[in-house]
Amino acid sequence: MEVPTGVSLKRKRKKLGLTQKQLSEISGLTQSVIAKIETESVDPRASTLAKLVEALNRAEHPNIPHSVADLMVRNISTIDVSESIRNAITIMVETGISQLPVLSSGKIVGIVSESNLLKRANDAKVSVGKIMKSNPVIISKYLSIGEAKKRLEDEDCLLIAEDGNLLGLITRIDILRNMTK
Repeated sequence: MEVPTGVSLKRKRKKLGLTQKQLSEISGLTQSVIAKIETESVDPRASTLAKLVEALNRAEHPNIPHSVADLMVRNISTIDVSESIRNAITIMVETGISQLPVLSSGKIVGIVSESNLLKRANDAKVSVGKIMKSNPVIISKYLSIGEAKKRLEDEDCLLIAEDGNLLGLITRIDILRNMTK
């Protein structure tokens, strides 16, 4: 992937007929940060560049998905780390899901999958904290769909969070659904 320069970002912004103020509103970045990036007086973080590029891509192609925020499942079930495997199985069966984020005091601590549960289904009273995958992959809502697709080659599920708060999740089927559109 080629990292865009400030000059190329400015050129694209102007081509789209956007002011720095308008780009600021759609990207969530301040106008002064955008000005500094465009004049190349700062070396922005990758996450800042990602927000800027995503906002420009959205402005250029407003009707197509650009980031995982466009495809993620937002209304998701979760389970507390102290709850039993039996409760996890019940939630997954009743909601028809295969991945269940595990929380402790509202913070993401792991994820339980069908395979985790199948391996320990006979231990129904054991807590999900004992069988969950700790340190699940947590990504930004600004991650591109292409990058998410690459990460899902090795992961069953990607959790999307912002400031420690779970926003949603994305799985392989979400990417495949998008490919059929």
